[in-house]
Amino acid sequence: VAEESNTLDSVLVQVADNLEKRTARRLDLMVRLLEPIMLLLLALVVLFVVIALLMPVIKMSSTI
Repeated sequence: VAEESNTLDSVLVQVADNLEKRTARRLDLMVRLLEPIMLLLLALVVLFVVIALLMPVIKMSSTI
């Protein structure tokens, strides 16, 4: 239809703009979700290290 009415170039520009906006929104969403996920992973690593350091102390105190 656009080819017959000689508006193919403007239609393709609109399609490209829409795809670019959609891609930008998805990328923004991924970046916003990545920050809390990385924070949770870091918290889990810290928790693991703290537990690994405290377990020997707890075991020693329970044997006394």
